[in-house]
Amino acid sequence: ICHCRHPESINMKNLYFAIYSIFCLTLPTTADADSTSVGAGVATGTWAVDGSPYHVTGSLYIPRGDSLVITSGVEIIFDEPGEILVDGVLRAFGTTDAPILIHSGLSEDWGPIHLRGDAVTSLEYVHMTGVYASWDGGGGMLVEGQARATLVQCKSIFSARPIRVDDNGALLARNSLFADSRALFEVAGGALVLLN
Repeated sequence: ICHCRHPESINMKNLYFAIYSIFCLTLPTTADADSTSVGAGVATGTWAVDGSPYHVTGSLYIPRGDSLVITSGVEIIFDEPGEILVDGVLRAFGTTDAPILIHSGLSEDWGPIHLRGDAVTSLEYVHMTGVYASWDGGGGMLVEGQARATLVQCKSIFSARPIRVDDNGALLARNSLFADSRALFEVAGGALVLLN
C-alpha cells in the first residue's frame, strides 16, 4: 500500500536504482581483505592460498639464485599486462582439487612465462588462460638458453602460442592440455617432449 499523495509520482528509475544498489552491496567484492597486491618487480618466497588472489600490476622477475614457490589453490590475476621472467627457479604445485589459476583480470592479456639462462621451472596442475605476448612469436611459455621446464597436468587455453623453445632450452609436458591457441608449438633449437 502506497501512502503517497500521488502514487503515479513514484519515479520508477529511482526505484530500480535503489533495488540495484541494495543488490550490489550484498555481492562480494573481487578485492577482498585476503587478496594481495603485487607490483612489478622481483617476486621471491612463497605465495600461499591465504594471500590469494594475487593481483599483479606488471611484470614479475625471479632472479638467478632465488625462487618463487606457488602453493595449491592460489589464483594469480594480471590486472596489467606483464610477464613472469625467470632467471632462477619457479615452482608451482597445484592439485586436482586445488589447481593454481593464472589469468588476466583488468588487462586483456598477460604472459609469457619466460625462462632464460639456466632457469628451472616445475608446474603441476596450473591452469593458464588468456596468455598472449605482443613480442615477436608470442607464446604462453618461452624456454631459451639452458633453461629447463616441466609441466604436469597443466592447461593452457586461449594462448597466442602455447610453447616456444629456443636455443638449447628444454620443456617436458606430461598429461597437459593446450587448447584454442592461435598457433602451434615452435621449436627453434632445444627440445620439446609431449607425453600422455
